Amino acid sequence: EVMVKEIDRDLAVTIMEKLVAVTSVPNSVATLLGFGKGGMMVVLKLMKLFGTIVTSPSASFLVSESSNVKIGVLQMSFDTLTQAISAGATSASQILDLRDIHYKLVFQILVSKWKWFLKPISRNQVIEFQTDQAKQYFVKAMEIFITSFQDATLPPATYRYNLSVFNDLQKTHNLYTIPLFRTEMLNAFVLTLMDAMTDGSRQILQDEIVFTVYNLASVDFENFFVQIIPAFLAKRQLSAQHVVFDPVTDAPAFSNSLKGFINDVKVVN
Repeated sequence: EVMVKEIDRDLAVTIMEKLVAVTSVPNSVATLLGFGKGGMMVVLKLMKLFGTIVTSPSASFLVSESSNVKIGVLQMSFDTLTQAISAGATSASQILDLRDIHYKLVFQILVSKWKWFLKPISRNQVIEFQTDQAKQYFVKAMEIFITSFQDATLPPATYRYNLSVFNDLQKTHNLYTIPLFRTEMLNAFVLTLMDAMTDGSRQILQDEIVFTVYNLASVDFENFFVQIIPAFLAKRQLSAQHVVFDPVTDAPAFSNSLKGFINDVKVVN
């Protein structure tokens, strides 16, 4: 922010364009990480800088609609960083630190720059993505979240943070009602979270997971009971003859029913 406020705007744009040009090169992040702690510090500082740029009103000129900086931030956040983390481009402990800041950066972009992905809508208008590329980045963002919910190695604090920001996106931008999310992603998220409850790897986070499952299910309870529950049971070669989920829809009753259902599945499976 100091750079943005105290130096000439054109110079600030030039500096940022040079930075994003470097980070947009394939394998650039992995190369930096290959230099050890020094490279890691550079990557972390870049991520924090990008987070400041997308959240600070005074830096909005740097990430205008067609700016190279905006394009570079998206490429680093959803392409080069994701690839480097997936490839394990540094030590295990540093990967954990990198993932923590990566999740935060992804959330900052989504919550602060929602208009980068979806067109503003008024009453009765169809929800549309800005461009095909914006749609692709949105899909990548959701893949980052669902992959984190599937990761048994993720520290509880990080898992809890991702659940929290995932629900915040619903509260702020009605994420769960976006047609693409609702028709192609929602069921997978619910099944992933119910799997985490069943395998016991996230017992300490049960209440947070139940809260998130309820929020997702409440978008369409009929879909939850008719599609998701049978699919969840079928994965375990079970059916409603073995385990029954009481079809209640108010939050407290649903939470109790879900916990009881998961416990029953553990017993019979």
